[in-house]
Amino acid sequence: MKKPRIHITDHALVRYAEEVAGLDLDPVREHIAQEVARGVDMRAIGVRKTGYVYKLEGTKVVTITPSSKPNKRKGSRSGSAPAEDEDA
Repeated sequence: MKKPRIHITDHALVRYAEEVAGLDLDPVREHIAQEVARGVDMRAIGVRKTGYVYKLEGTKVVTITPSSKPNKRKGSRSGSAPAEDEDA
């Protein structure tokens, strides 16, 4: 019999990194905040910067993805993403 796959949520992973492994993620949070600050001020739904798209919901960064992902149907790269902000 196969063992059931155990799913570790991102929240649990972050808590483990901070609490168990003792990693300080505040500098990472601050870096992300700096990357998206202008977009948040402009009430954008996303920011494309340094090769990534930061998806926003108000003042929350809800996900980060590469700015160009392969199109699974055509095998090409999709170019649709929020406006670029490459002045880092």
